[in-house]
Amino acid sequence: MLHIAKNTSLSATGVSDLPCKEGWQIGKTNRPMEKESERAFVDAFTAALVSLPFDMKVLAEAVIDPELPGSLREIAAATLMHVFNPKDGHVEAYLRYAEDVVFLRLALQKIVDDNSEASQEFRGQWPEPFAELSAQLATYRKAFGDELVDWLDGRWSHLKKAVYAKKQAVHYIKDAELAQSLYNQASDLPTAYPVTERSVVGRVRQLSRFVEHLQRKREQDKLMIHK
Repeated sequence: MLHIAKNTSLSATGVSDLPCKEGWQIGKTNRPMEKESERAFVDAFTAALVSLPFDMKVLAEAVIDPELPGSLREIAAATLMHVFNPKDGHVEAYLRYAEDVVFLRLALQKIVDDNSEASQEFRGQWPEPFAELSAQLATYRKAFGDELVDWLDGRWSHLKKAVYAKKQAVHYIKDAELAQSLYNQASDLPTAYPVTERSVVGRVRQLSRFVEHLQRKREQDKLMIHK
């Protein structure tokens, strides 16, 4: 079994209790958080970016768990594939993977919402990534705005149709050998992942960088839908 590294907890840094004034969600109103709150969130979010390849390992465990419902395993596989697939080569790495930090938590929330015996057993086996999940997602909504988070949470059908190594997510969960290959790829991710503490320290100071990137992605998504 993979060892799951300690999950970066935004609430552990105090971010889940940010004194963000009512209605000041950047993703919806473009009105700024209080400076201290914004800086605390950015520091915590960049820490989550750095730890992403380690935090993703819980989804690798979900992919190879035959007891979990197929729909949850497919979402886990699709999330891993989204991380592995090349994207946005023209933007900095820490921005390219920002949505994956959110997708990870949204995928874990699907396991929580399922509430089946198998999903409860899975959460009991890997409790740490779920411990602060509700607070983390609430913080993302506070910082990015409901519209951006809801947009990401509405993209699962698109992610499940995506192709990685000539296969869709459903193929990985129906074939034990393919599922294991995805698991192994997740194990190797830390060595290939381009976002490191050294690469982001002192470079990321404003929440608006993440918000503007996600807004651009959403607009691109809308254009693709209308084509």
